[in-house]
Amino acid sequence: MRITIRSFLTMRDVMGDQSALELEVGNLTLIELLHELSYMFGDRFSQMVFDKSGKVLSPHIRILINGRHYSHIPQKLNTPLQEGDDVSLFPPIAGG
Repeated sequence: MRITIRSFLTMRDVMGDQSALELEVGNLTLIELLHELSYMFGDRFSQMVFDKSGKVLSPHIRILINGRHYSHIPQKLNTPLQEGDDVSLFPPIAGG
């Protein structure tokens, strides 16, 4: 199945300056996709998405599936991705 990954701000830098990346993937959940992207883009990506243990999602990352924050979807990180899904990744943002 084909899904689109959109990256913003410094996340875009980590993902090779690509604002949108179309991937052909098998059946994956959101958390499996994030681990796959960590493998593809390396330590900088992983450090932005996961905590220091590398197992728990950072509380500062924002992830939307088709415009909805993953925490508002019943299965949260275990949400199965579907053909045509749009996953947006927003890095931690500092400021005030």
